[in-house]
Amino acid sequence: MLLVYDDQNVLHLRDERGLRWHYDRADAPELGFDYDYLYYAPPEEEFYELNGESFPLDRGALDAIKEYISLAEPPDIMTLQGQFLGDLKHYIDDSMEENILDNLNYNGWQEILVVGREGSQDPFRAESRRILEFRDFMMQTFYRLEEELKATEDVDLLPFEDYVNKLPTIPRPEWFSRGDRPIADRLKLLAESDTLDINDGENVIGTAKRAV
Repeated sequence: MLLVYDDQNVLHLRDERGLRWHYDRADAPELGFDYDYLYYAPPEEEFYELNGESFPLDRGALDAIKEYISLAEPPDIMTLQGQFLGDLKHYIDDSMEENILDNLNYNGWQEILVVGREGSQDPFRAESRRILEFRDFMMQTFYRLEEELKATEDVDLLPFEDYVNKLPTIPRPEWFSRGDRPIADRLKLLAESDTLDINDGENVIGTAKRAV
């Protein structure tokens, strides 16, 4: 659970199920005590600010905050299904950029597309194509999870981490350059075509790695 009323007069809420929403230019919630700003985001933050000073939230304040959150109704358009789908997509994008693109010194997906384009003679074209095809494999799994989530009522959804754990494990960056294969056997390198064949393939593709 979370309730933050910040210095921009934005009210942030997260209920017991994990559903998040916020209101811009909101009035401070009536909680039975005075405050200018309030930060309830356990276990890191449990305090309020009044007249420039910070104070810890006592038991009465904590009970009032929890009751407020439990009674709060999210906007009709907000669903845990939609939130999970958006969070999964962000997780995929952030994980691939952090664990693959950054480590292999690509400056974003646009460079991957330029390097791996049809007809490219860039010496790292095979590497970039394998990155793109692994993303295809990752997104195929995402679309299957999307169908599963859309067919599940909010009350029956698993914890978000359970859906994350259904995604393919991202290989080490070297796998895209040297042909190391730490993930499922169905993801193998097809040396003849410089592509990644998820059904079959060879296991040698060269040892080049992008320079910094």
